[in-house]
Amino acid sequence: MNWALIIIVTVLLVLISHRDEPLSEEAQALLAVKPADVPDRENIFVAMAGFDAPEGQDMFEAGRSDIDNVKVGENQETARTRKRLEGRKTLQWRETEPPFDCEFGGKADYLSCLRGQKDRLEKTLAANATLIQRYRMMQGLPRYAVQWSLDAQFSLDGYRQLMQAQKALMAQAMLDMATGNEKAGLIFFEKDMAFWRLWLENKGRLFDSMVALGGLAWRDARGLSFLLSSPVIRLEGQEKQWREWLTPLTHEQYSFRPALEGEFRVTISGLPKEARAVFFNLNTPLFLPNATANRYFLLLNPWFKLADLPWQDYLERRDKALALSENLSKPGINWVYNPTGKIILFSAGSPDYDKYIGGHHNGSVYLRLVRLQLELRLAEVPPEKIPDFIRQQGEACCAPSSDFSWDAKTHTLSFEPYGDKHSIPHSVKILEASAMR
Repeated sequence: MNWALIIIVTVLLVLISHRDEPLSEEAQALLAVKPADVPDRENIFVAMAGFDAPEGQDMFEAGRSDIDNVKVGENQETARTRKRLEGRKTLQWRETEPPFDCEFGGKADYLSCLRGQKDRLEKTLAANATLIQRYRMMQGLPRYAVQWSLDAQFSLDGYRQLMQAQKALMAQAMLDMATGNEKAGLIFFEKDMAFWRLWLENKGRLFDSMVALGGLAWRDARGLSFLLSSPVIRLEGQEKQWREWLTPLTHEQYSFRPALEGEFRVTISGLPKEARAVFFNLNTPLFLPNATANRYFLLLNPWFKLADLPWQDYLERRDKALALSENLSKPGINWVYNPTGKIILFSAGSPDYDKYIGGHHNGSVYLRLVRLQLELRLAEVPPEKIPDFIRQQGEACCAPSSDFSWDAKTHTLSFEPYGDKHSIPHSVKILEASAMR
């Protein structure tokens, strides 16, 4: 009896999925991608693909080779396994002994730690000269342009090395600014923040977008926040530069809809050509690749809208947006094969995109928080007048005053982040006006 039921259901599914429906105009528009026409040696995307190439290899040539050899349907782990089996070597970050280990949020004051570990930092920079040189080269590239239509699935390795290089160079810049060599430090931050903003405007994978936001907000802006809280740092004559660095994100930089659309293209384009796929959404059976693409577009359409909200609208609709994003985040992929070995069922839930939405919100607001920290320092506002300053002038440069909280006891300004507040920078130290003189 059970076998008969299985056979009947299987036959019905095969018959129903015998003919595919036309691809909708919306889904077809998202699947049609033209690779950007940018020379390799002007493209951050290509440089990033080859950032971890071994000593003696050209970063751009190695990156182009990786892009050309990527396989459809690969994820980050399978791509790494393939590269390892192919014998691809990588250049790793070299730690010195004793290691340079100054960290934001560490036990020691960060600037004091930098002064105490100056020799370690110099040795670390020398030991990783090739990666440092590549990072400086990438800072000067004019474009970030995805070179592969299945952009979201392409695995760019070398992120750890990239972040280690940024950390070391930023530490050197902060040390320069704290010891009288402001010019060198100013040059680094000017190039680096422009570099990450360029990356944010031209997104590839969602992960790439989060790395760029991390480089801009959680590292560069956080480093500037430490400098702003130190009386050693002087801002006279540098006000314009600091304000440019801490300019709030534009809508193009804040939105990660292009990256989400890339995830859509990969999911649909990665379906096996011969598969008779059935996508179940709210118990509604939908059949074949075109039907799957059409319904998958409908499933992701709310995500597209959330990912494209301006940060102001996101703040106003925060609770509703997060509730929707959490409801849509139901991971899980299941494949069912019919007796002939063909795939007839594809059931999936979307990944935790609420983390991306929350992450972009937190990074954007933190950048605005540090900008407000700058304005408070430039105006030399006494503690008792800080709440009035935020209400009267904070909104013009940074955010509605209701988004920030002032703690007079600890001299900190903070915002309520989405997610675990213990793991997300969400407060800054405000230097007392008397200490600035």
